[in-house]
Amino acid sequence: MNIYFLDPQWMKRERFDYFVKILKVKKVFCFIPKDVFNVKDILPPTIKVLQINSENLQSFLKDCVYSFIKEISVPIKHDGIFEGEYCVRDVYGDSMPLNPIYNIEKLDDPNILILRTLHSRGTIGRDFRTYSMNILNKYGTIDYMNRICFYFLDKYLYCSYILDKFCDNDHVEYKLRFAIVSGTTEDGWYSNNNSNWPFINEKQVLYDPLLSYLHFKSNNVYNEDNIQKRFLTAEGIVSFENNLIYDYDSAQRDFLFYDDNANSMNDWGQNSEMDYINNNGGDWIYD
Repeated sequence: MNIYFLDPQWMKRERFDYFVKILKVKKVFCFIPKDVFNVKDILPPTIKVLQINSENLQSFLKDCVYSFIKEISVPIKHDGIFEGEYCVRDVYGDSMPLNPIYNIEKLDDPNILILRTLHSRGTIGRDFRTYSMNILNKYGTIDYMNRICFYFLDKYLYCSYILDKFCDNDHVEYKLRFAIVSGTTEDGWYSNNNSNWPFINEKQVLYDPLLSYLHFKSNNVYNEDNIQKRFLTAEGIVSFENNLIYDYDSAQRDFLFYDDNANSMNDWGQNSEMDYINNNGGDWIYD
């Protein structure tokens, strides 16, 4: 299963549906108001959409978490009465946390696309992951962090980031790293923070597999020679070129600053809140 994160500011509206189709997205959580980006208008009705309305950010975030985990965590009821326990299902067993293309090509999991802007994103990626995993870990023994691929796409479709697991003795951390394949590393994943990382030199052949996959899968539909021209607006391409000329590497470090605080396990009381919802006619979260 893949959970993608994207700021759609520069995406071509008329091609967004095909972009989502390539990624095999079945559900969209949009943290951008409809008057800015009405995602329902540009997606087929087969894709379920949750979009922030008048509720505050944290309230909407909870709705998205519940919508996600309902596929995995099911309330146990006796004679129709919820008694505070959940059954965490054993699903997505073939999914790979570091191989989004395999998950797309070989599986039919309900991939999710989470849309947010620079101003709205804050720690949405971290909080969504933390809240949902807290619930699943409380009631089950399956580590879904080892099954779900959390993938962050740059708004210019120039680079992307994958959440990876780092172990130091008994201490486990999750960090974003550039999702670039290289022949120079043992595991095939290359991560670098110097300003030359996106380019090919004589010693390294680097490419972003998911962005290359998007380009390859759209070859028979669009004839532009790069992924930016295929999926970004003209204004987006100008903005991309300006950022690339001036200080794009700095901008990417800013991106990581927002979404790479991956190890906070703050709890907003979601377990007790779910119990309250299920005890008070809140089955709507499983609709």
